[in-house]
Amino acid sequence: MKGVLFTALLDYIEQRHDPVFLETLLAALPLESGAAYTAVGTYDWRELCAIAAAYAERTGSTPQQVLRTFGRRLFGVLATRFCALVEDHTDARAVLQGLQGVIHPIVQRLYPDAELPSFRAEDRGTELRVVYRSTRPLVDFAHGLIEGCLDHFGAAAAIDVERQPGGATFVVATRAEAGCRTR
Repeated sequence: MKGVLFTALLDYIEQRHDPVFLETLLAALPLESGAAYTAVGTYDWRELCAIAAAYAERTGSTPQQVLRTFGRRLFGVLATRFCALVEDHTDARAVLQGLQGVIHPIVQRLYPDAELPSFRAEDRGTELRVVYRSTRPLVDFAHGLIEGCLDHFGAAAAIDVERQPGGATFVVATRAEAGCRTR
């Protein structure tokens, strides 16, 4: 998993607390990397989950809530840092439909060794079904990224999650009053 996700998670935690909180949290974890992450490095996804679990324990949350909230925030960070990922899209629906064929090739160009999950979008009018498949158990993180995409474009939609082995199907139901359009 690319280091940009790890550095963003550490920034997320530090912004909510302070450097001492973060340092104490990391010092208590047996991380193979020693928590020495760089944005361009590649690290074991289990370390991201371990950090999320430790943070959840210290804050009275759950690892699933932490990963979802982090994913939601991360979309905006990535959209700002890597504007090419969203600049040609007019709305959230277009981004979600273009994950596999448009956005992942850009990510692959930036990070040739990235191991990306797969996404398949099925447009069903007022509903967009996003089928997510991954070898990593990060459904909640993906859910948060979808919510972050909707937030970024000011879209109003409800998301139902149908979990399956190896992934999930996210049913993004457009709300009539706003649709999946930019503000």
